[in-house]
Amino acid sequence: MSQSELLRLAESGDLAAFESRCVELLGSGARLAELVAPFELLGAKVRDERVATLGQTIIEGAAEADSDALLCVTRVSLLASPQDQTLRTQTIELYRQTHGEKPGFDRLLDVSGLTGDRPARNAVRLLELCLTLKKGDTLLSRTEEQAVEVMDVDLASGLFTVRRGAGRPSVLPAIDLSREFERVERDDFRVLKQLYPDRLRDMLDSDPVTVVIDILKSHGGGMDQDSLKYELTPRFLAPDEWAKWWTKARAKLKKSQYITLSGRAPVYIEYSAQARTLEDEVWERLEGQKEPEQWLATIESYLRDKRALSEEPAQEFIDRVHGRIVDHIKNIRKYRPSEALASALVVERMDRQAGISDDAAKTLAIDMLKESDDAAKLLAGLPDNNLWELGFEALEVANPEAAPGVGLTLMPLAPANVLDQLYASVYAGGRAAEAAAIARTAMDAPVDYPEIMYWLWKGPKQTDGLDLPADADLFAIILDTLDALGRTLIPAASKMRTFRTRIRAALGLRDFSRATDCLKGIEADRAVTVRQQLLRLDGIGDTARDRLAEALREAHPRLWVKKQVQLAPWEDDNIILCTTAGLRRRQDERDDLVNVKMRENAQRIGEAAALGDLSENSEYKFALEERDLLRGRLATLNNELSIAQTIQPDDVPSDYVGVGSRVRIRGLTGDERVILFVGPFEADADRDVFNYRAPLGQKFMGTKVGTTLLANLGNGEQEYEILAVENGLADSPVRQ
Repeated sequence: MSQSELLRLAESGDLAAFESRCVELLGSGARLAELVAPFELLGAKVRDERVATLGQTIIEGAAEADSDALLCVTRVSLLASPQDQTLRTQTIELYRQTHGEKPGFDRLLDVSGLTGDRPARNAVRLLELCLTLKKGDTLLSRTEEQAVEVMDVDLASGLFTVRRGAGRPSVLPAIDLSREFERVERDDFRVLKQLYPDRLRDMLDSDPVTVVIDILKSHGGGMDQDSLKYELTPRFLAPDEWAKWWTKARAKLKKSQYITLSGRAPVYIEYSAQARTLEDEVWERLEGQKEPEQWLATIESYLRDKRALSEEPAQEFIDRVHGRIVDHIKNIRKYRPSEALASALVVERMDRQAGISDDAAKTLAIDMLKESDDAAKLLAGLPDNNLWELGFEALEVANPEAAPGVGLTLMPLAPANVLDQLYASVYAGGRAAEAAAIARTAMDAPVDYPEIMYWLWKGPKQTDGLDLPADADLFAIILDTLDALGRTLIPAASKMRTFRTRIRAALGLRDFSRATDCLKGIEADRAVTVRQQLLRLDGIGDTARDRLAEALREAHPRLWVKKQVQLAPWEDDNIILCTTAGLRRRQDERDDLVNVKMRENAQRIGEAAALGDLSENSEYKFALEERDLLRGRLATLNNELSIAQTIQPDDVPSDYVGVGSRVRIRGLTGDERVILFVGPFEADADRDVFNYRAPLGQKFMGTKVGTTLLANLGNGEQEYEILAVENGLADSPVRQ
């Protein structure tokens, strides 16, 4: 029986349960000091004379009791029953035992009024504050958020010196001090904000969790991120620093056992004085869920988290979940058999993954399938693909004679991961020919049977009796179907999306090896058609399409050979002309992307993944999105650099406009202007340095002095005359 459990019971205010646990602890020889903190918390949560009775029970039953612990329990008991003179007398005596040696104690006891008729709560507050106060402690006003630091303690005279911010010190007698102030930690946000702002700024960087917890304590334990931002900006964080700080702080807050984050936009942050275990969080989530598939996802997430921590699942927690779901099954079994079966299979899967030998859930599932008039319907209604395997296993035990027929019924409906299991049963029951007919139907209408098509492409474990087509023929069916989707074959959008998703996953199996082998075996005349199909494939992603096209290119390179046409340098899309300086800047940009930005992103992905539960991990998703953007930019830079060619001043033509030419032009108004044409790496329109590959640059390329043309140079399209053409690289800063 742990102290943390008593703290949770005290926090909940469940006096009866707290008392029961205390009796158990006392019976096992617990020391009084172990019960002090939970009992103090209970006294703060429950204002009831029964707390005083429990305090007496605790004192009498404790194996060991020092005077400090006795004083604490007696003091809490007195506050619960302030009219009890016996408790008052006992409290006075215990204060004498623990603090009587201190100078000025008798004077302070008299001032407190505990020996007189002053209310017990006020008297105890004065003694607790003043008898333990020391220089450097911090206090907070009980009526306004004014923090002070204790500069000096003179118990003999009952005087205390405090400092308010940068103001002059004040001297207060004990009764005024206790009436006006209460003790707070030096790290309390209100104290840091007023007395130690520089330290607060340091802590925001070094220990954001402590800062947030202190802010939450001063706001009743909870607030949303917008309110937190209001507290910190702009005094302690610049507004443009908030997003970066919050991302870092949020990642650390998620790891704190004292913090719960919930909701989105804004996130709500909640503090609990008692550390929350992973089991506490998961149980709270389970209690808010009603569907078996939700329980399964939550339980499997818990088991993954425990593996990541190299910890065994908590047996007490697993038993608790087990009992809750089994009780739920018993309540709904008669009225909602599909949900009851799914719930039983959730428990069985949990037991297997947790390494627990318990057949109770499996027995329930078997019994339900035995009683069912339509086992196929029950199994087909399972809400999660991971439950099908267990469900069919239970059926084979419940009704082995019916299993082949049920398996045959389920094949068109089942997820691909259980089709091997279903076909094994069908084959064993002598009904392979019927299963083969289902496979042929799927190949005739692939969009209606994406799971079977995935299974066939992956390759059934048992092929006897299926009469499977050759790989090339199956690949042709898949490719023709993908090509027809959205063109000549227009199913419902959801059906089309599902088919493309499953086939993309199927083709990518074993790194596209099976698809690559098929493409390598295609004959030249068929390859022409396949090339066109691959180039216009939609909905399977760029990676899959590019991998397939590359495999076909390797097998039939002639399909990609284009007739050579003599092009002017500025017309060739396969090269980018640039200066040496421009090329160097582009290379520097790529190096920064690879060595700095992508490494930082990889670190953020790792940190976010370590938080667990990736399905609801926004930091992880944002980091992945950023990674995709960086990869896209890197691909663009690599492509540009791979076709870049540098030009020198000697390469610039002198009798017409080319790359590197400086051109003097005149508009209709008579205004003259000088423009320079270079590559995309050096272009800067604000300085009249234009990209020759852009539409404007292409208009000027090849023109000569005296030519007039329409162009838009930022002030609307108008006619310009070319007055002069010069070498713009001979003395241009773009070369540097």
